[in-house]
This record gives sequence, C-alpha cells and structure tokens, in this order.
Amino acid sequence: MLAVLCDAAYAYSTEGGKRRGLRMRREIEQWFESGNTAYVFSFESICDALSLDASYIRRRVFRSGAGSPRTRRRPPPPPPEPPVSSAAGP
Repeated sequence: MLAVLCDAAYAYSTEGGKRRGLRMRREIEQWFESGNTAYVFSFESICDALSLDASYIRRRVFRSGAGSPRTRRRPPPPPPEPPVSSAAGP
C-alpha cells in the first residue's frame, strides 16, 4: 500500500506539460481529493491502513506538485513597460 501512495505522489509531482500528462495529473489529483473509503486502494483507505494523516499527506503532495490547479497561485503579471518617449528635436 505504501508503494501505491508513493507512486501516486511521484506521478503527481512529475506529470504535466503534455496533454496526456495533464489528464493523468487531474486523475491523480481526484484520487488524492476523494474521501471514499469503500475501495481498498482509495487514498483515504491507504492512509488509514498505514496510520497516516490523510489531510497532512494531501497538503504535502499538493505543495510539492505546485498545488492543486484550483488553488495554485498564478505568478504576478510582469511590470508595465515604460512609456516610449518620442523626442521631437528642435
């Protein structure tokens, strides 16, 4: 079970950029965000079996993978360019 959790965390932090990677990253994110405990390999079930705090693991994984796309901060906009002065000579 630990291997499943580690693999998901690694894949989440390294996937992205390509269309297939973005889709996989969204699926992994949904797996981490799910509160389902009915499935033996759900994130919450694995954390319970390993006596891990699911909320803590979730926060750490999202932080290492630059955050959830819904909560990720956008970089600040670039500073405005200085106005171009047109020097009209005498």
